[in-house]
Amino acid sequence: MALRYGSKNGSALRYDPYSAVALRYGSKNAWTSGNGEYDEGATPAEYFIFRAINSEWTISAASKNDMPSEVIIPRVYQGLPVTTICGWAFDCCKSIVRVIIPDSVTTIGDAAFQDCSSLIDIVIPASVTTIGMNSFYGCSNLTIFCEAESKPDGWDNAWASGVGTVNWGYTG
Repeated sequence: MALRYGSKNGSALRYDPYSAVALRYGSKNAWTSGNGEYDEGATPAEYFIFRAINSEWTISAASKNDMPSEVIIPRVYQGLPVTTICGWAFDCCKSIVRVIIPDSVTTIGDAAFQDCSSLIDIVIPASVTTIGMNSFYGCSNLTIFCEAESKPDGWDNAWASGVGTVNWGYTG
């Protein structure tokens, strides 16, 4: 994977020594590195920080104060699946109203969307087998639509504490 350093259109790249990939933050202009594979229609990559772990990507917000109202998590980035929304990935992102999670995601970390007070709806695909503690804590206006028929064993008992409504068996 090619690494680039420097900036373009006001954005910057930094090197992550743990994953040996360049991580992007800053500009809202679409700009990709490596082989450039990215989902059409997803929120621009500049809004996220990606970290490669075992041939998969984890994702989190690049700037919690500057997220769009609708966040569409990409299914793939640079040819690898996006499988994990990191713990505290989007906590306190007050501008987020809606989140779309692809079926490539299997894990949502602790407090991933905690205190996203404007968040009103999210669909959790059946592919999500693990959700951490307080992932949606403080999202009192939130309606969660779960494709699973009931809470999977890998979801923490306090995964949705403090949310408005949880609907099971959502088919879209």
